[in-house]
Amino acid sequence: GEGEYGGNLYIEVELKPHPHYEIKWPNLEIELPIKFYQAILGDNLEIDTLKGSAFFKLDPGAEYGDTVTLRGYGLRYLDDAGNLQYGDLVIKLIMNTPKRITKEQREILESYKALDKTGKPRPRRTN
Repeated sequence: GEGEYGGNLYIEVELKPHPHYEIKWPNLEIELPIKFYQAILGDNLEIDTLKGSAFFKLDPGAEYGDTVTLRGYGLRYLDDAGNLQYGDLVIKLIMNTPKRITKEQREILESYKALDKTGKPRPRRTN
């Protein structure tokens, strides 16, 4: 009822791409590089969000492409009843493999490799 002659007024909004977040309305998605030892051992991590810093626990055994969802850290919107709601922040984990390591780090990894009894890798089916 706010348009010409009592008609509706429509406003089109175009969102500019964000350098870090991908918008999947009302959710946000982001890639977070983690270190391989964080993936193996787990860790307590902090990430900057639109609402400020958020802390979350990374469980041991995380793999490349796994996601962690922070509920309520996405975009705000009004639901059908007019209540303010928030989407989620979906964090996709990617591994940050170092290009160079120290002699001590190499020795530790060689020791780990010597203890590894899992055998050769087997292909997995992707669905």
